[in-house]
Order: sequence, then C-alpha cells, then structure tokens
Amino acid sequence: MKHVSASLPIGAQVEAVLSTDNQCFDRASVMNVIRRAAMSIGLKSPVIATLDTLLSCLPPKRNHHIVFASNQTLAFRRNGISERTLRRHFSTLEALGLIARHDSPNGKRYSKHSASTASIMRFGFDLAPLFRALTHLTERADQQDQENEHLAFLRTKLRAIASRVLHIDPQNKTAAEIPSILRRKLSIGDLDSLIYQLEQLAFDRATPVQEHHLAEETAGNDSQNVRHHQKSKKEDIKIESSAIEQDIETCYENISIPTLLSKCPAAAEFALDEIKSIDDIIAHADRLAPMMRIDASSYNAAIQSNGAIRTALTVWLMASIAPRIKRFAPYFRSLTNGQRRSGFEPWSVILRLDTSSI
Repeated sequence: MKHVSASLPIGAQVEAVLSTDNQCFDRASVMNVIRRAAMSIGLKSPVIATLDTLLSCLPPKRNHHIVFASNQTLAFRRNGISERTLRRHFSTLEALGLIARHDSPNGKRYSKHSASTASIMRFGFDLAPLFRALTHLTERADQQDQENEHLAFLRTKLRAIASRVLHIDPQNKTAAEIPSILRRKLSIGDLDSLIYQLEQLAFDRATPVQEHHLAEETAGNDSQNVRHHQKSKKEDIKIESSAIEQDIETCYENISIPTLLSKCPAAAEFALDEIKSIDDIIAHADRLAPMMRIDASSYNAAIQSNGAIRTALTVWLMASIAPRIKRFAPYFRSLTNGQRRSGFEPWSVILRLDTSSI
C-alpha cells in the first residue's frame, strides 16, 4: 500500500472546495467567547493564551481541526515559554474537554493519506471538541456577563451605603473597612450580606429624609443638597392617652391606606411592593421589624397581645419617628406590652403625625 502526504500544493489548497457541513469558526469570535466564559469554566489567562496559539496554527480553509505544530513551534508562538509549561497547559485544556490528543507511535504530529482507500490518519491536537462546545460556552459566557454586571452593581451599591453610613457616623468601623474589603474578590452572597448589615445601620441611625435621598445621591445628582440631621430627641416620647382615647374597632375600620402612606413616608419607602390592603400593611411590618432589630419573640408576643393590625401600625409609626428613638426593641416592647401600652392607639398617633417636622 502506497502512502503519500496529505498536504496539497498551494494552488490546490486554495481551490479546494470544503464540504457543506464544515464549519471554520472565526478565531477572534472563538477567543471572545472563551475569554468571557473563562471564569465560569476555570480557565486562567496563560492557558487561554496557549489555546489561542493552537487556534493560530489552523489554516483558514480546512476540512479538519487538527494542529500539527511541534512543541518548539508552539513555544515560539507563545513568546518562548518552556515546553514543560506548554505540556501543563495542554493537560488542563484536555481535562476541560476543549481539546483531544491523537498521538502517533513516534510522538510526532503529522498526517498520512492512503490513495487506495481514500482514508487519512491525523496525529496531533484535535480542536473539534472546542468547536462542538461553542454553543454551550456562549451560554456560559452570557451568564458570566450577567453575573459580572450584577456584581459591579452590588459593589457600587455597597460603596454608596458605606459612604452614607460614614456621613452619619464617621467612627463606624464596618463602613470604614469597606474600601479594603472590596479589594478582595467577593461573591454575590458576600456583597448581599455586607449591604444588609450597612442598610440596618443606615436605617437605625439616619433620618427618613436621609434615607429618601440615598437613591438620588447614588444617581450622581450634583444639584442635590443633603444635610446631616443629628438626632435631637431621645426615646422618651410622651404620648398623652387622653388625646388618643377612642373606640379601637371603629378606628381600625376607618384605616385609610393613602392616609397611612402620606403620614408614614419613611416606612413606605422600604416597601418592596405596592401597599394596597391591610394584609400588605401587615406583611410590610413583618419585613420592617427585623430591620429595626425587633426580635421575633417580642414581635410575636405583641401580635398575641395587640393583634396583627395594631402591631403592624406600631411598627409603621416607629419607622416614621425613627430619629427620635434611641433603641427600637425596648421601645417596641414598651408600646406593645409595657408601660406605654395603656391608652396607646397607634392609628390615632399616626393621624396626628406632622410629616413636615419628622
């Protein structure tokens, strides 16, 4: 059997017609997908550069995806890295399923063609697995882009909230450490946790007006004039029972959601959904209570003693007068099961709130 080289003369190579199912992907497009998906599949920059070198060895017109270049040639194209490093990169790419090796008996990379049987044997690096995986890699790359975009958003949000907390409390250690923490590679969960901690600090120590302006400041509105409001009143707010005595059931029947939203804008600002019903008022209070560090046992005890609606309105009221409260949890217990409970009716107090002075 006579074997001849599979390589064709230059003229024949140019005029050769490839099969209709042959796909010669653009090298730049392939590498763009690889770089975008690199983090999700565990590829590092040096290995990506080696893969790019392998792709550079494939001719534009071909009916296969085998690289025949020697290690010496590949090392030269990779700016002179050692062959040992090359072999390590090849092993990584093979383990990820991006290339396959077809080794010849003598370790050389070449092809042999049989004229009698019209068959070809090719020995080298096969990049066909890479091209077959391109669709999946593109999906991974799109997912990684979305995750990177969300991470960038969370990092910006964390910086904004930390800046706000430091404006209110310059000595706050948690907020002061945020710039150094952000130098590390943080996951979405890590960032969410830090944001939650600082949001609680901002809610505890900032006035409702400051909370309202937080989103506007992060939008970069240079014309916004935000003043620092120092707490001037302490927890001891005297509520005259004689001024709020009325029929509780009739009071609850007359609850107006638009009035509640207008009287308690600070509490409404934290609503995730539109407040449309009494159930929405109660559900929102359930979310506000932990933010004010009201423990679950105290909150459940308040519901048992006062009912869900009255307890929810108490939380809304406290969120609206937050700058005047020194410690939320003790004050909540005092209003619901303590000394201030006698004669206390939250809806009546809410109706008397002067929002311009809060």
